[in-house]
Amino acid sequence: GLDAARKFWGHTQWLVNYWLLQQGFSIGIGDTIADAATMKTINETISKAKNEVN
Repeated sequence: GLDAARKFWGHTQWLVNYWLLQQGFSIGIGDTIADAATMKTINETISKAKNEVN
């Protein structure tokens, strides 16, 4: 039931955390910045949505 599901997710989280600590995982600032093509798509999507609202 609920207790078994809680334990399952708790153990799953522990396993993921352990794996990340053992394998290492990091990103640099460059990984968080969208490229020009992606920014263009984002801006076009936002503009389209704004036009549809107005």
